[in-house]
Amino acid sequence: MSAVQPMRPQLPRWRSHAWRPGLFILALLLALAVYWTLLQTSHTQMREQVRTDAQRLAGQTGQALALQMNTVVRKLDYFSQHLGWAWLQRSQDTFHDAASVAIRTLPPGALAQIAIADAEGKILYSSLGEGLSVNRRESTVFITDREHFQVHSTADKPFLFISEPIKGRISQQWAIQFTRGLWHNGQFQGVIVLSVSAEYLTTALKAIFPDRTDAASLIKSNGAYLARSYHLADVLGKNLPKGRPFIEHPELTHGTYEAVAEVDRISRLYSWHRVDDYPLIILVGLGSEKAMAVTDEAINDSYWQSGFGSALLLLAGLTLAWLWAQRSRHSTQLQRVADALQASEAQLRITLDAVRDGLWTFNHATDTAQWDDRIRTMLDYGEDYRTPSTETLIKLIHPGDLEHLSLENTRLFSRYSNQLMNLEFRLRKADGRWLWVRARGRAIEWNERGTPLRSVGTLSDISEQVAEAHLRDALLNRSAAAILLVSPDRRIVHANAQFASIFLKPGQNLKDLNLRDIHIDQAHWEELSFSYDAVKADGLLRLEYPFTDAGGNVRWFDTHAVPQDPDDPQSNVIWTWIDITSRHEADAALAIETLRLNTLLECFPGGVLIEDAHGTVVFVNPSWPQLLGLEIPAAALQGKHDHDLRELVGSTVSGWLRSHQPGRTAESRRAHEVTTLAGRHLEIHHVEIRQNRQHLGSVWLVRDITERKLHELELAQLASTDTLTALPNRRSFMQSLNALYGEALNVQKMTGVIMMLDIDHFKRVNDTYGHAVGDIVLRHIAKTMKAALRANDVPGRLGGEEFAILLPHTGLAEGLAIAERIRQGVEQTNITANGHDIRITISIGVSVVCADYTPDAALQQADDVLYKAKEAGRNRVCLWQEAKEIVA
Repeated sequence: MSAVQPMRPQLPRWRSHAWRPGLFILALLLALAVYWTLLQTSHTQMREQVRTDAQRLAGQTGQALALQMNTVVRKLDYFSQHLGWAWLQRSQDTFHDAASVAIRTLPPGALAQIAIADAEGKILYSSLGEGLSVNRRESTVFITDREHFQVHSTADKPFLFISEPIKGRISQQWAIQFTRGLWHNGQFQGVIVLSVSAEYLTTALKAIFPDRTDAASLIKSNGAYLARSYHLADVLGKNLPKGRPFIEHPELTHGTYEAVAEVDRISRLYSWHRVDDYPLIILVGLGSEKAMAVTDEAINDSYWQSGFGSALLLLAGLTLAWLWAQRSRHSTQLQRVADALQASEAQLRITLDAVRDGLWTFNHATDTAQWDDRIRTMLDYGEDYRTPSTETLIKLIHPGDLEHLSLENTRLFSRYSNQLMNLEFRLRKADGRWLWVRARGRAIEWNERGTPLRSVGTLSDISEQVAEAHLRDALLNRSAAAILLVSPDRRIVHANAQFASIFLKPGQNLKDLNLRDIHIDQAHWEELSFSYDAVKADGLLRLEYPFTDAGGNVRWFDTHAVPQDPDDPQSNVIWTWIDITSRHEADAALAIETLRLNTLLECFPGGVLIEDAHGTVVFVNPSWPQLLGLEIPAAALQGKHDHDLRELVGSTVSGWLRSHQPGRTAESRRAHEVTTLAGRHLEIHHVEIRQNRQHLGSVWLVRDITERKLHELELAQLASTDTLTALPNRRSFMQSLNALYGEALNVQKMTGVIMMLDIDHFKRVNDTYGHAVGDIVLRHIAKTMKAALRANDVPGRLGGEEFAILLPHTGLAEGLAIAERIRQGVEQTNITANGHDIRITISIGVSVVCADYTPDAALQQADDVLYKAKEAGRNRVCLWQEAKEIVA
């Protein structure tokens, strides 16, 4: 083969491609802008989700507290009515008994004081002992200037008023005054005051929210503080700002907002609920900083890492663009380098030894290559591969790279090509694995027709560079995640800065970190080993897994694993770990709040059953089936649909569970009372859960009100019975008389006989023997009357020594006979009291009940003839004269 001189084709002008680096930089900036926009959107959504979850938890707690407060206020209202009635009876024993019941029923420390003030504002009674008893009037304490007294003194009917916290003149404690006006016969008689300790309410709220960053408050509808879990002394006598939604919008029942509390300058996420039927508001606030702390920390870390990565990427892009621009300028210099290589192979060998690359030459005439020792060592081949043919080379090249290499080869060795060859592809090693290599070179000899004769170049092992390139690509797409490349024997090959910032201690090198060290324990390490088999089988794996960071803290990650080379079973594995610790902690916080709410519902003094928006039971406490008399455990009701629930509890209980169509009416709460077969009285509430008019579910509340009902019956009996003689009192007797008169109006004839009785010279008995003996005489008269009467007859004590008897459906003759029998029974009976033998007589006036005379007129007629009997000498029965004409 004759020696020929190498031909040097004309080089293109570098300026024709000067716009390409600028376009590359513009595309890089656009990609970064899109990335930062998506990152900002993700962070905003994350914060909003955490904020929504915190406000939802606050709302659930506030609703439960509002229901509990409604129960407490109802009880205080009931006690104020009962105590007011007892006071107006002028019976000291009855009043003290009622006060004792109220104090015992409420929790210790809740009721600071029970007080009574007369119509002039003078304190007549105080449970603290500083006030006066029922029968004393020497008080020097007045409450005329108090708002709660002024409200009732100017009202026209009694009602419950709740004051702002004031310091009691007697108790010297800050308390909320639950007051009710005392009225008798349409006249204002004074005020009853139940003082509830503000400190007690604060202690109760503090027990639910022990963390000072959270706060719960009891507020009046006008924004005045009644109690607060912390800083009570700083808020007493103060109001919330007028801009709060529950002040500006009294028509709303609940809502949320975010604000900074003036008392402690803490920003909180608030949820508020109005207490049904009362001008009170429960306000629950969860600390914004605490709720958002973990999320904000993760977002800040993400910003720093993404910013650092973006800066490095931009710097690398600028550097690459500059190098790209310089490449054309230095193409002539590259040609000189090629000439220098051709001139001095010895100097090239020294250089190759330094960079550990292999040298190859290719003879285009024989279609054979020549590999030096370094290339064969790189691929683990022996002497038989020193001069491989083109056919052998094609078999060693990865099938996926053959088409690319064919096109490049045509372009490289064309007649007019003078570019440096720079190809990257995979070659199969002797053990079957694929090795990424970079082949550089150019044709250095041509014949007279311009056909290449010989090419020379280098072969470099670029497996690590390719792995780094893949990793950089992953970092570009998922720069906020921890990314690492792990070998099949579970060694860390590469990792990004996010991984290093989480798992490397200060000064620690990645090569010094054993992957086993970040696992919680040996079992945890072994458990994850099975995931590598799954990656090989499926080509993809995703799971949530905890690891230990550099500080020894356990953090949770959403992990993704893919093989670095899907075609190589022995390929490294690329792991992408996204930190989801904040979400796990939020889930844990949600679980704690759910547990707190469930605990509150479990301890709720009654039965609670909650259905979701689809009518499925999501919670039921043990008291609910027990109160309804069901022999069904609460767990058996969990998960049941409303239809199945009603089938399970039976038709009777299902009839008690009255509900309306969700969302069809503005009414969200309904209540009614039922009586079980066992005689137990229940109050059943159906509460619809709504948010922005959307139906979210229902709550069934069942409370045992048997004790209250029995107490009401007892009070009704006390209200209609004379406590001394156990006879019906004047009001009860008049109700019976009015009923008999109504019957007379219907039949237009006489329907009965009425008589008035009075003890002769009863004052003499009291003056001679004392009032205690007088009470014995009154009880004896009542006993004698009842013994002489029939089952349907109605005796009553109208007051003092005056008695009355109503004989329904009784003729006048029979009525006079009964009256005479009573008179004789009293006259003939000897009364022994405190060692004294007493004989008394009574006088009786008799009239009739008919349509011609009203009940008051009939009673007055009997009273008139009673006094005629007195004037005629006492101890006798006198008949109203016109009664004979009515009978005739």
